Amino acid sequence: MQIVVAGYREGDTKLGHAAEAIAEGWAFEEEGKLKQAFFSYYAGLDSFIEAERIKLNRGSVEEDQIGAEIRMVEKLRDVVRRNLPGNSGGLNKVKIWGDVVKRFNMITETRNAIAHNTKIAAITQIDVDVCFSTLAIIIAIVHDQCLDEASILECYGVSG
Repeated sequence: MQIVVAGYREGDTKLGHAAEAIAEGWAFEEEGKLKQAFFSYYAGLDSFIEAERIKLNRGSVEEDQIGAEIRMVEKLRDVVRRNLPGNSGGLNKVKIWGDVVKRFNMITETRNAIAHNTKIAAITQIDVDVCFSTLAIIIAIVHDQCLDEASILECYGVSG
């Protein structure tokens, strides 16, 4: 699956602070600074998940809230699950969910290696593409209820 960056509008608050990190990632990528691009896209993903967690927690009783202290993959799961339409059948019915989690875990491992200076190999364009596309897929699932590859491609105006 390929995702094309369509653009960024200043003042668009749909993605909050994540939009700024995504724009920075794109700028770094254009400059060939792949490690910084990867890290910025990942920061955008982290910011997006956290903003969605906070939004979902507003007005919820404490026992129903998504905790700040849980692992990011658990926050992701809870954010996606709670944003699914009622008739979706849950995460088990989202055909691409297993692939999304696999990719998320892979980019998290790479992000941690960069942050802790344990990554031996250079970050490649493929690493950056996987990070960005994982972010784009998660946004499409959460904000637009795109639950399969065809609807995600359509969401971004890309033909399959």
